[in-house]
Amino acid sequence: MFNRLASCTRLPARIRLLNHVSSTSSRGFSQAKFVLPRPHGKSFAHRSELKQAKRIVVKLGSAVVTRGDECGLALGRLASIVEQVAMLQNQGREMMIVTSGAVAFGKQRLRHEILLSQSVRQALHSGQNQLKDMSVPVLEARACAAAGQSGLMALYEAMFTQYSICTAQILVTNLDFHDEQKRRNLNSTLHELLRMNIVPIINTNDAVVPPPVPNSDLQGVNVISIKDNDSLAARLAVEMKADLLIALSDVQGLYDSPPGTDDAKLIDIFYPGDQQSITYGTKSRVGIGGMEAKVKAALWALQGGTSVIIANGTDPKVTGHVITDIVDGKKIGTFFSEVKPAGPTVEQQTEMARHAGRALASLLPEERGEIICCLAELLTEKKDEILSANRKDMELATATGRLSQPLISRLSLSTAKLNSLAIGLRQLAASSRNSVGRVLRRTKVANNLELEQITVPIGVLLVIFESRPDCLPQVSALAIASGNALLLKGGKEASNTNKILHQLTQEALSIHGVADAIQLVSTREEVEDLCRLDKLIDLIIPRGSSQLVRDIQRAAKGIPVLGHSEGVCHVYVDVDASVDKAIDVVKDSKCDYPAACNAMETLLIHRDLLRTPMFDQIIDLLRAEQVKVHAGPRFASYLTFSPSEVKSLRTEYGDLECCIEVVDSMQDAVDHIHKYGSSHTDVIVTENENTAEQFLQQVDSACVFWNASSRFADGYRFGLGMWSHTMTVQDYQDLIDRGWRRSGKYVYKPTLKKTCCPQYTIRCHAQKFQPSKSHKKVLKKMSKFISQGELPIGREDEEPMDSVWSEAGPREPTKACQSDVTCADITDIHQEVPKCPPVVEVQEELGDSSASSSESSRKDPVYLPKPGKGADPNRPPCRKAKDLRKERRLQKDQIRQHADVPNPNPTRSNQPKSLEDFIRESLGDDASHQLEVRLVRSNPPSPQFKASFDASYQVYKLYQMAIHKDPPHKPSESQFRRFLCDSPLEAESSPDGPEVGYGSFHQQYWLDGRIVAVGVIDILPTCVSSVYLYYHPDFASLSLGSYSALREIAFTRQLQKQSPKLSYYYLGFYIHSCPKMRYKGQYRPADLLCPETYAWVPIERCVTRLDNSHYARLNQDPDAGDALALKDVGRVLVLYRRTVMPYAAYTRKRKGPSDEATVQQYAGLVGQDCAERILLFRS
Repeated sequence: MFNRLASCTRLPARIRLLNHVSSTSSRGFSQAKFVLPRPHGKSFAHRSELKQAKRIVVKLGSAVVTRGDECGLALGRLASIVEQVAMLQNQGREMMIVTSGAVAFGKQRLRHEILLSQSVRQALHSGQNQLKDMSVPVLEARACAAAGQSGLMALYEAMFTQYSICTAQILVTNLDFHDEQKRRNLNSTLHELLRMNIVPIINTNDAVVPPPVPNSDLQGVNVISIKDNDSLAARLAVEMKADLLIALSDVQGLYDSPPGTDDAKLIDIFYPGDQQSITYGTKSRVGIGGMEAKVKAALWALQGGTSVIIANGTDPKVTGHVITDIVDGKKIGTFFSEVKPAGPTVEQQTEMARHAGRALASLLPEERGEIICCLAELLTEKKDEILSANRKDMELATATGRLSQPLISRLSLSTAKLNSLAIGLRQLAASSRNSVGRVLRRTKVANNLELEQITVPIGVLLVIFESRPDCLPQVSALAIASGNALLLKGGKEASNTNKILHQLTQEALSIHGVADAIQLVSTREEVEDLCRLDKLIDLIIPRGSSQLVRDIQRAAKGIPVLGHSEGVCHVYVDVDASVDKAIDVVKDSKCDYPAACNAMETLLIHRDLLRTPMFDQIIDLLRAEQVKVHAGPRFASYLTFSPSEVKSLRTEYGDLECCIEVVDSMQDAVDHIHKYGSSHTDVIVTENENTAEQFLQQVDSACVFWNASSRFADGYRFGLGMWSHTMTVQDYQDLIDRGWRRSGKYVYKPTLKKTCCPQYTIRCHAQKFQPSKSHKKVLKKMSKFISQGELPIGREDEEPMDSVWSEAGPREPTKACQSDVTCADITDIHQEVPKCPPVVEVQEELGDSSASSSESSRKDPVYLPKPGKGADPNRPPCRKAKDLRKERRLQKDQIRQHADVPNPNPTRSNQPKSLEDFIRESLGDDASHQLEVRLVRSNPPSPQFKASFDASYQVYKLYQMAIHKDPPHKPSESQFRRFLCDSPLEAESSPDGPEVGYGSFHQQYWLDGRIVAVGVIDILPTCVSSVYLYYHPDFASLSLGSYSALREIAFTRQLQKQSPKLSYYYLGFYIHSCPKMRYKGQYRPADLLCPETYAWVPIERCVTRLDNSHYARLNQDPDAGDALALKDVGRVLVLYRRTVMPYAAYTRKRKGPSDEATVQQYAGLVGQDCAERILLFRS
């Protein structure tokens, strides 16, 4: 053996090699990342264990080392492989190479020599004309090997020298393994070379091997035939007890059928006994082995305790890192393993999900909703099992200490979280009906030929989430609603919780036979490997840190990634900020849920606020809430002893930590946000409206808030709205009949399916209305006050009319006003205001009504008992009013019976009083107080409205402070104008309409010459719509909310006499899920608006459905639909560059990205008719 080694190697080079070993091996080990050897005898079970491989054999097939023309070596490819082997060698691993290529290298040299000699001889004897007829004879493989072996070795030596790695050449034949002595010598030589940090390069000695069996492969000049190195590599790996054999070829790995066929699939893991499941094709373009030989060799090595991977070494996309990626455990090629997993592979799971996902998409919407509702029920029924599994994960996470506190907070589940999840899932179930198969656009291409664009599922989604197990049911429900198959990869820290949640999800799916549509990847699959399944996965959605999103986007080359922004949110406290608002906004933004993406991470403080009581209170708040503060560079410069200076101003802490930085102005704050923010959510706290407006306009973020917490940036909290510059009353009538409402010029429509408290538009049939007992009580109370002059003692429970702020958007997070509200006297402006005509009904009532009070104004003396003595013994015991009424009824019956007189014919005196009768009782001329109701137009403002503006605003301000606990600075005059005076409705009149016309009005309640209450109303073609009510707090005990509603119903009746179609009174929104907001349902008969078909449904038929579900399709006709649904988006009218045009024309003129989705959403919400009348502004 040693003789052959000496004869096949150049002696001077060998001497230099041995001298070079001592000088370079120490350098190699000094840079090493040592890998400890493992006991040999059992192969690795999983790819992730390949990182532990100490001794590695790399087999280079003929197709890998040769060029495409099969004559010469692929130098670039070979250099890349050498670099990877050197890198692993310098990490402390022991690398060996089994290589082909000597025949190819020798063939190149011999062809060159033959052609050169032939050309010279023929040129001398035959002339140039015969050069073209030269032919190269068939070259014998052994001669080629003899000629190319030394050159191949010299090439390897030169390449490895660049990395300070020594090499040694060993040539073997099959006989060397048959002779025991030679086999021991070979083993000893290889061990000695590995000990000296030398890379052995081993090849078959093709110069002396017996000639192969003749076949067609040796007949052509361009065909190279060499001995099989697959079996040689396997034999050496076993002999040397190698941990890993990497066999590089010209295919991706092992396929279940010949590569290139339609059904061929790459086998990720191959197990012994699977040979029968694959079909072998022809061998490669060079070599004599073929895939069958590789599989037999690999299985033989696997049986000997060496793990094997067959991979592609010729693909230019992976050649530069194929070996290192395999050692890192990445999914490349086919991995041979003796351990077969219990469950399916991830590829099989994806196939199962895709198949079941198609069945899920074909289910009826109601069936998908049933699955989601079933999952919601299981979350509450199985909460004990879920929380038990979650406790195991929490205990393990706490014990290991690998998770930070924010991640542990996200990992934790509670009963409240599960209940909230269940509520959200039920809401989603109600909205899943239109997720799949909804027609977005329908185009008539030709006669009897229509083209439809409809919503369809995406396919298979891969959702990767970190330590948030509550994400699993949320994402699963969304996938079910949209008909998508789902592959879930959760963090191992939540494995127990994820497992039970996935079981419940599949249990819910099984009710319709689609349990496999959602799969949980529980194998040791690396995320990067999952991102390579571009043939199986259609979309990747990472749910986690920004680092996770970036890693996924980098790893997923052929699959779209739906990433999200990190949440570096800012709160800027301006110099004009309110102390209370600043405290509330900072506290809620940072401390409510610090792990959320919309939590505050950086607090910007105006420089002038430093060392002020406001700044001290903010710091005290953060200290009390145990928030760790990091100082920004400028903030640290102001302090002698500052907190730890922030490492980066772009940090998303996700915990009770934040950065404080100082800015010089609002513009400085905007610049800071643009430089360090993530364009998520940013907030300004100020009382300066101009400063706020500039901040709102300049900050380029998805959400920009003024005096509101950053936590408000939540999809469930947002509705749909638009600003309306001008609108006809018919336009607005059509809009409110589709669930819209206005607040000033802002017109909005709540998203009923996305809120925990759906708001249904409610209307009352004014002509059929009969006051209830509680309504009569309110009317009598007012009548008694006007006639006798005394306010009721104490405040009755109020039924306030709609608040535009509670419906249209967030209220600023403020505390209740701490100071007592002092209600200043209201100036009597009765003489200053030009006399405006009161409402028609009032004029008629004043003319023919008189005071009708049966009670005497005289008061009997009252003897009060002394405190603590109990009931007054001088007075009879108290009796219930109900009992007294029964007693009086019995007495009347007895008197009638004794008189033995038949009942007289019914007269008006014994008929029930009408609403107008009760109102008329309070309008007598001789009453103690005089109440007058005046109707003044607010838009455009009438002279009467302008004259009474200040008095009306003062009442509004007192109301907001006392009833809604607003601080004095909040109910500003500009806010009052914006929300209660400005209106998009045009003033209109019609011959068959009411005398006062249509539009927006204030209905003022004047008591003894001063305004005590104002009802904001809109008079529309078919209704009077209540917008808002405010009143003086001194008169809260009169139940003015209910009283004004009753007066507005009576007013609607009066207008109906002038305009017959005006017969309804709209009360705003009815909220059944909130018991305190059900009072509007007492104004009967009443209808609720179906949120899907926009048909009116009697409230009696809705109550049962709303008791069962917060959101419900009120129209019980399953075939009913939206009669005014969007049919043609091209006919939507838009205003573009001061020109009115249909949307179809606008799309031809407009440049830039398409906004069709936005316009379709708008038109679908307002309806086709309104979309063709109202101009949508486009810039």
